[in-house]
Amino acid sequence: MSVRWGLGAGAISAVLGLLALIIGAVIEPIHLVSTAYAVVLALFVRGLLALLALAMAMTLAYYAGWQIEARLTLQADERAQGTEAAHPPAPTPPRAPTRIADARIQATLTGAFVLALYWLVTTLYIVTLGSRFGGVGAQGVAPLMFTLTHLVQGIVFVGLGAGAGGLGGRAAAARLLLQRLTTLAVAGPSASGAGVSSASSVAGASSADACASTTEGAQVSGVEASQSVDAPSDDNAPTER
Repeated sequence: MSVRWGLGAGAISAVLGLLALIIGAVIEPIHLVSTAYAVVLALFVRGLLALLALAMAMTLAYYAGWQIEARLTLQADERAQGTEAAHPPAPTPPRAPTRIADARIQATLTGAFVLALYWLVTTLYIVTLGSRFGGVGAQGVAPLMFTLTHLVQGIVFVGLGAGAGGLGGRAAAARLLLQRLTTLAVAGPSASGAGVSSASSVAGASSADACASTTEGAQVSGVEASQSVDAPSDDNAPTER
């Protein structure tokens, strides 16, 4: 699942990055003979388009992390419910933190993969076609400096993607937790009302049993007292001579 979401979001972000480079080259081309104002304007427009593409790529990484966290958490809950329905719950403590950590790691890796694909495709375009179309190639720059600069850029992009994916996963987990708390809060009053009614019925039954036992004890005492009055005593019996 994480690979599918990473490839999909990464492909879309890479296309957006390519479109930003191509549109910037078409709108504001840099000619060999141009003024300083034209160069500054072209760099501004191209940089703005690149930033917009990067922001959209980070948004896609955030959304991919959201989907990964939400789907993995729901699948884990469904499997846990199916296991509890098939087998009695074990006395061992739950492993929910482990499941949450695994889902968070996959969401973070998915976001990093999205931005890594974005960086890879845009860098390949700059290296292969940038000098021919758009004037953004490596001409006039030392190969070592160009390589180191883009490697550092790739590391920064991967870190941004991992952060966006992790934030998306955290937001999804917070949303699921809020839904569960809301469900418990709604179901709480009904469950407490049922508990109070059952307790009151038990108390009523116990009080009725106590009253019945008291009545029976009183009846038995009255019967014993009447028998003792009706029986003649030994002192009043006639004596024989």
